[in-house]
Amino acid sequence: MLKVVREPRKVAGLLFLGVLFICFLIGNNTFADEASSSRKGRLRISVDTVLTVTAPETYNIQMQANDTISVPVFTFSVSTNHVTGFTAYASVQDTNFVNVDDPTIVIPTIAANLPSSANNEKFPANHWALRFYTSPDPEVSNNYVPAAASIVAGSYSGKATGYGIPVGIAARINGEIPSGHYGCTITFQAVPNIVPDTIRSIDYLQEMNAEVAASMGDGSLYQLADARDGKRYWIRKENGRIYMAQNLDFEITDTIEGGVPVHTVLRPETSNVENETTLILTEPWGSTSSEIYYQGGNNVYYNGGVIPEDLDEIDPAGYDTMFSAGSYYSWSSATAGSGISINTADATATDSICPAGWRLPTSEEANLIRSSLSPITRSGYFDSATSNILGTYDGINENSGASYYWTSETGSTANDIKYIYASSTTAEIREGDRNAGYSVRCVAIAPNEFTLTFDNAGGNGSPQDYHVVSWDESVSIDVSKVMDGAPTKPNLELVGWSTNPNATMPEYVYAGDQITLMPGEPVTVYAIWRKPCNSAATDIADAVCMQDINSTIAATMTTGQQYQLMDYRDGKNYWVAKLADGNVWMTQNLDFEISDTRTFLTSDDSDVTGTIAFSTSQSNIDYTDGGDFYYANGTTSTDTGSLNPTDTEWHYHAGSFYSWGAATTGVVSGYGEIGDYTIQSICPKGWTLPGFGDEVSSPVAGLMDITNAYNITDGTNYSITNSQTTAENSNGMLVFKADLDIANLHNSPIYMAQTGYVNSNGSLILPGSAGRFWTIKSDSQNGATALTIYSADSKSLLQKLTNENKNAQYSIRCVLK
Repeated sequence: MLKVVREPRKVAGLLFLGVLFICFLIGNNTFADEASSSRKGRLRISVDTVLTVTAPETYNIQMQANDTISVPVFTFSVSTNHVTGFTAYASVQDTNFVNVDDPTIVIPTIAANLPSSANNEKFPANHWALRFYTSPDPEVSNNYVPAAASIVAGSYSGKATGYGIPVGIAARINGEIPSGHYGCTITFQAVPNIVPDTIRSIDYLQEMNAEVAASMGDGSLYQLADARDGKRYWIRKENGRIYMAQNLDFEITDTIEGGVPVHTVLRPETSNVENETTLILTEPWGSTSSEIYYQGGNNVYYNGGVIPEDLDEIDPAGYDTMFSAGSYYSWSSATAGSGISINTADATATDSICPAGWRLPTSEEANLIRSSLSPITRSGYFDSATSNILGTYDGINENSGASYYWTSETGSTANDIKYIYASSTTAEIREGDRNAGYSVRCVAIAPNEFTLTFDNAGGNGSPQDYHVVSWDESVSIDVSKVMDGAPTKPNLELVGWSTNPNATMPEYVYAGDQITLMPGEPVTVYAIWRKPCNSAATDIADAVCMQDINSTIAATMTTGQQYQLMDYRDGKNYWVAKLADGNVWMTQNLDFEISDTRTFLTSDDSDVTGTIAFSTSQSNIDYTDGGDFYYANGTTSTDTGSLNPTDTEWHYHAGSFYSWGAATTGVVSGYGEIGDYTIQSICPKGWTLPGFGDEVSSPVAGLMDITNAYNITDGTNYSITNSQTTAENSNGMLVFKADLDIANLHNSPIYMAQTGYVNSNGSLILPGSAGRFWTIKSDSQNGATALTIYSADSKSLLQKLTNENKNAQYSIRCVLK
């Protein structure tokens, strides 16, 4: 509770704050159970974590009024026997102190973090904040922190008894706050940290997961229990995979209790079955393939893989238990009944009698299983015809005896099941009768599943979808337009693949491009099709792409007539025209997108030499999409959604805004002196950034060539005229014509749009009033030349901007080389 008392005299007095805290005593396993249950495949058998939190129920805060910030400190404490400690939180139900008598009167929290050095001017009056003096986040610790739904207050990495976490309540209150009582509730709680999963932290086969697997050393043996019956098994990691190094001995029972049959029930929580499954044995062992057969292994082990001895006479934790005969199962029982309904060759059973998180091996894993059989158990198999165990060591021949292990697969017929035959000299796949009694060695199921699907977007054929289950943390797959099985489509070319079904530019194009898959996150890539260019075109009527245009075609174009061509790189269409200066220009702003991860340009389709890879993550590359707007006559923004592809209004499309580094594909260093010209640009192949037009040595046409050709400028008069004031030219830039008729720039055939520009701070400036366009010319390491047009407040200006900040983002109009 906060009590504000105002002294009757009009001088600074003392204010007294009392804060009521509701405290929670936590002495159960709730948080620990929640933390562990979030891990797929974990079976938490027992949790004994005890964790308590104590904090004062009330705390009185005395502070100076008016200009002095008060930060009294109290401590709440945490005790826990949890080996990895805890993380403490402060939760605030209402971020305001609320007047008890009048809830409309509140003392709000501060709006954002303030440094601990904040003085009275920086700390807003009549506000409050929290301050934690112990925190895992150094940006939070010792700062003034706004009250929030949940704030990390502190952390500790081990067992703790009365571990104290100091907390400050900062406030600055002046005489504007009415006298009264104000309330605010803060709840403190602590959550046990998650215990890292390692092979030493688990007890059961059912707890196996990727983290545990990663903690295991290759070739090392470990012993875990089966949670279903408590029996313990040796396991081994070989070549990154984990196998049982001991035969399964899970019993399938069929007894009568109180006159009622009791059968073995497998549940998904503890067994490798999708649904709860009841196993009903058929006795005696017969020849019917649709029934369940089981035979115990007589509780013996094969000492050194040779002589059977009684398991009861050895230490259960000893290595000799690895040679236990275990039990013998028909294939239907080994597959938990899922194999009964399989009636085709080369099929795979879905379930098994293995523990949850484990499965029957595949035939391809025969050699890997073989590595866990050293020396060979030689437990043989159960022969249903004679009810005898055969194929064990005969005591005479050194290499006699073998092991027989079911796989999950049928063979050449539905009744011939693939099994692993392993002797002292051989490990191979054979096929046998599904009613034979073989052993089971389970393989840990890889917890990570990776799926990549190819959508051909209406094409013919497609690469084979990728699906794999493995222990890997991630999987990288090659995806390109030339990959095996790439689809085809009549009259169109595959330009690559994208994870965005509506994309016009591919993410994956070249051989060696890789997509990274994460576990449990299936990905679909979509084919991107494009009309092929016509590089053999000799007339504008035959040209398809901007990349098709050359001087020969330019000679066939009618001056002033507008043509639409496609940029092959992304499939977007642009208006182009041969203007009165004799050059072919884009009469629409460039709208080529730059990725924040990677954009590829090659000399086959872009104004670059070789191959360029760049992105907005580079320091000199900035890019902003201008959105789906056009500015007719340079004044009003209108959504392009109502336009047809060939509408004239596309001339005024905002396009995109580029830093000079983006416009030149990263060419900045080395072009820092006045008079330097970039050697490459973001324009299509055969096109480039323009010059300004007043340079003697400019290698390409300039923007001023257009204005001169249409009598917007006279080519010589760059000085301020009598009708132009110096205030309107405060930057010292040259104004071409004070009586500029801006409509000549807006109208056909130039269509110079005033779509605004983006300053170096990333803000859109003067859309509808100004337009700025980069040129090819660099003026200094940090500045380049640009053209600006501006019309507002009865003014119309056309200016040359020199040494413009290269981090600003302007529009681009490309010109044919």
